[in-house]
Amino acid sequence: MSAITPGLAALVERQKRDAAAERLRLLLAEQPHQKATPGEAAEQRHWLYDDDPDSTVPAFPYPTPLEAS
Repeated sequence: MSAITPGLAALVERQKRDAAAERLRLLLAEQPHQKATPGEAAEQRHWLYDDDPDSTVPAFPYPTPLEAS
């Protein structure tokens, strides 16, 4: 097995640093808001407003038409 040369070690370290910086940039970038599909919205309403016998907290009351707008 051959030893890693200093130049190769420096290249690997630079690539690791650049990859970490790119991941951080992507995490911090503002993500565009996408409207929920009808199926996703129905599932979210179910999570919030429908009673679940296994739930440890009560469901929220359904919003009035005024609150929903």
